[in-house]
Amino acid sequence: MARNLSPAVVSATKAPQKSLAWFAAFVLQGQSIYVWSGLGSVSPTGPAWDPGATFPYGQMFIGVGWLGSISNLPQTTELTAQNMRLTLSAIPSSLAGDAINGVRLSGSVTLWLAFLDTSSNVIPDPLQMWQGATDVPTLSDGANTSTLDLTVENSLLALNLSSNRRYTTLDQQLDFPGDAGFDMLSAMQDLYLPYPDGTLNGTHNIGGTSQLGEAPGGCNVLTLTPSGAQKISLTGSLQMTAVAQFSSGPYSVAGGGLGFETVTSAGLWSTSDPSVATVSNGTGADIPAGIFGTGGGLITACGRGNCTITFFFGTVSGSLTVSVA
Repeated sequence: MARNLSPAVVSATKAPQKSLAWFAAFVLQGQSIYVWSGLGSVSPTGPAWDPGATFPYGQMFIGVGWLGSISNLPQTTELTAQNMRLTLSAIPSSLAGDAINGVRLSGSVTLWLAFLDTSSNVIPDPLQMWQGATDVPTLSDGANTSTLDLTVENSLLALNLSSNRRYTTLDQQLDFPGDAGFDMLSAMQDLYLPYPDGTLNGTHNIGGTSQLGEAPGGCNVLTLTPSGAQKISLTGSLQMTAVAQFSSGPYSVAGGGLGFETVTSAGLWSTSDPSVATVSNGTGADIPAGIFGTGGGLITACGRGNCTITFFFGTVSGSLTVSVA
């Protein structure tokens, strides 16, 4: 990856003799550990050359010397998951349990490569060479000491893992508490959305059933209440209301009417699955005479599942999905 090198670091790379050191930060269960590849403890003071530098100046690093080693540090331009391995040897057997219990899958490791000046001071800024999550550690027991191997995976490892998230209401609450949008998924899969032509035909029998009367001419807007997908219990019912808005004809404002009428009893109600829910039709409608009938629009649950309830009024229609649970 591209790195922003300070002039001092660039100069150090060109020097005939170079002094290098590794610095690492371990963020483990309940604690952070800082080590470096030299001997003794050091606390690089900085200041940082790059304001965006990730190196923790002022932090005390404990030297591990030859007891610590790094292997398999890949550098590639490919967008692939990679890992490196860190090894700490000569761990007293009495501390082996503490060492392996302190490393958890939720930990992280950041690794820097630093150039040192002639006084063994860190030249700003150390280069971040790696950052990743800790994997399961491996412990090799010896006679008196143990060796701990720790694999560190970079963040691209997530591309190889399946997501544990689900498109469910329960999972949605993690990010958006109270959002009930996924409650409607089962209803939407059987949702029927007719595209109306926006006209009422003066000679057309509503819904094709002559006893329901005929619709007057003119464009309309058909509104069903309640709207949207609905949920009812297995023993429940739901009363629907249909209102037609007229832009012309005898029931429009221009024609001397109110511009809208409740037509719940005057149209034809139907269900896509009578085993899930039925819907009643009204009686007594005589639209040319201004009589819009009584009853109709009562949805009654019959069995668990989803169905589409559709209301036809002339050549327009409206529908909603009903879920019975």
